[in-house]
Amino acid sequence: MTNISYLADKCDNALLDTPLHALELVKERIETGQQAPTKLIVISLDDSSGQYDVKWQQAVMTMSQLLALLEIAKTIAINEMGY
Repeated sequence: MTNISYLADKCDNALLDTPLHALELVKERIETGQQAPTKLIVISLDDSSGQYDVKWQQAVMTMSQLLALLEIAKTIAINEMGY
């Protein structure tokens, strides 16, 4: 642990986080048992060139499971946004 605090941690604002810090948080939660996923997908977006460069890494899941998980996550996100 360091003395560095991330503003995103204090504000609960993902726009203030970094991709690497977000990955570190997930890794820490898995290692400490706070989360115990049986399957995992990490999606990244690089839009720095003005175009969407989307990549993903999946673990222990088929492409059809990946698509189903994305649909479920989309539905949950829409619900959390109040739509």
